[in-house]
Amino acid sequence: QAPRLITLDSTNTLLRLRRPVGELYLEALRKVPGVAVSADDLGCRFRVAIARQSQSSPSFGAQKQGCRAWWRTVVAETLKGAGVGADHKDFEGIFQHLYNLFAGQEAWELFPHTRSTLD
Repeated sequence: QAPRLITLDSTNTLLRLRRPVGELYLEALRKVPGVAVSADDLGCRFRVAIARQSQSSPSFGAQKQGCRAWWRTVVAETLKGAGVGADHKDFEGIFQHLYNLFAGQEAWELFPHTRSTLD
């Protein structure tokens, strides 16, 4: 029987970020006064947050809280060290911006081989 569904881990196999994740997070924080953090620091914080969240709730939260809440936790953990945790007045706007950015096409680009691989 032919497979009914095939899933792919597309990040860094079929597509990649156009810019480092820390730069994208830093850009989202530019309108928040008093935030002093580097893109490199945010990138490191992101990697720790996503590893922790992946360990506690695999598959992007599919079995527990769902994808959006899963990513909300990652963003909150990433930004907490910059003083913009989930309780910060600007957090919801920043989260919404980042969630939409990464869910859309703007942040991503295909690797040169992707189209021919999928054809």
